Amino acid sequence: MSGFALRFGLRALRGEGDFWTNGYLGFARLAQNMAQGNGYSLNGQELTAFRVPFYPIFLLLTGGGQANFWTVLLAQALVSTGTIVLTALIARHLFGPATGLLAAAIAAVWPYAVSHDTALQESGLLAFLVALSIWLLLRLQLERRAMLALVAGLVLGMAILTRATILPFALCAIVWLALPLQDGEPLKRGLATAAICAGGLLLALGPWLVHAERVLGAPALGTESGRAFYAGNSELTFSFYPEQSIDRSRQAVFAAQDRGEYARALALPKLEREAWYRDRAVEEILAHPGRTVRYGMAKLWAAFGPFPSPRKSTLVNWLYALGWLPVLAGGLAGLWLDRANWRRDLLIYALLGTFAAVTAAIWGHTSHRSYLDYYFIIFAAYGIIRIAGTDRVRRALAPWARIVRRGQ
Repeated sequence: MSGFALRFGLRALRGEGDFWTNGYLGFARLAQNMAQGNGYSLNGQELTAFRVPFYPIFLLLTGGGQANFWTVLLAQALVSTGTIVLTALIARHLFGPATGLLAAAIAAVWPYAVSHDTALQESGLLAFLVALSIWLLLRLQLERRAMLALVAGLVLGMAILTRATILPFALCAIVWLALPLQDGEPLKRGLATAAICAGGLLLALGPWLVHAERVLGAPALGTESGRAFYAGNSELTFSFYPEQSIDRSRQAVFAAQDRGEYARALALPKLEREAWYRDRAVEEILAHPGRTVRYGMAKLWAAFGPFPSPRKSTLVNWLYALGWLPVLAGGLAGLWLDRANWRRDLLIYALLGTFAAVTAAIWGHTSHRSYLDYYFIIFAAYGIIRIAGTDRVRRALAPWARIVRRGQ
């Protein structure tokens, strides 16, 4: 309840104007055009498959199509509270009830989630869907039930439809499901489970791929990856990023492009344009391998470093660092302490590794990384309990546990 109250209360204090002004209005336009019967369209006239649709659909279902701030706020605060619950369930599954309680306590007051999970952006919904998929996958590797596998695949599909860059993790998760958790487990059980999960994922993606084929001429998750790959590997990528939004750097990159070349690219069909920009990005990478490595490391620093990207005020930057650095260090320590369970933890390694790979190849802001925070919190909580002792942590958390019981 405290997590919900913090999220709902802070956004309510900021007000409706802040929500619509400082959010990603493209999501709201998509929801509003669907509500008006114009289909999945940014301008109300031409259908688009530019970006995956699940967050605009979520807005449509929760009142965003009518620009109803309060119903959207309520829904997003509830979704973020659900992520806290899932954090507790995952931690409990991995390490026991004490770790679950500590992880939930940290997640409930985690400043970045409190502030941003109720913003007009998809990060809060993505965090919930990824956490739900992780919990289902962890259960599934032990229970191997067909219906559970189907649901896990559907949830992974919904996560991809919220942010397309989750696709590499989803593929890794399906491979992970096929692996035996213990020596001697029949391989065919894991393969069957993975196949059903993959079927659920395809079932979730199917309607969007059909829509994309109608709009673009071929199935696709979207039409933004090629330009993003190009902008993320340009000489001007760091002209404004990471201190400012990558959008400023993107503007600089495309403004510097040869006008004739830009016009020829713009005249291409959308998927061909995507391929053209991908090819140009590969040419840049091959022509400047040293710069590519430096830029990749700098992008990872932007996403995982001590200060938020884009930067805020000096006070907010340092407050962020005081919260994030202990959780990052504690999470890495917890992962190391739990290395004996590496087969099980491969799922978490894949989650972190695929994000790092996408970030190094394209770019990453703090908001892009925020869905990973909960796993650093879980493993930091485990590390605290390993070092401090379960009984001592339970005594420290006794007041919180009483609050949780009253809320139940």
